[in-house]
Amino acid sequence: MQGSLVYAKYVEPEEIKAGDIIVFYGGRNGHAVTTHRVVENRRADREFITRGDANADNDMLPRPYESLIGRVELSVPYLGDFLSLLRGKTGR
Repeated sequence: MQGSLVYAKYVEPEEIKAGDIIVFYGGRNGHAVTTHRVVENRRADREFITRGDANADNDMLPRPYESLIGRVELSVPYLGDFLSLLRGKTGR
């Protein structure tokens, strides 16, 4: 869920299965951190097909194994939004 705070633990990419939620480096510059659900783990190609839960279509680009940060083990809804508020001007 958007706005959640997540805890991700590194696991070997081969252990990831469809339905798992992963955290990975992506975006245009390759440094943005994204959390999406795995649609398919293409082990032979060493890449994941992912999709955000709020999106109707899969992500345009497969995510290479090297971009994996970890698999989400814990998610706390709304806590990420709350912490962002505290860090902003309003929270200060």
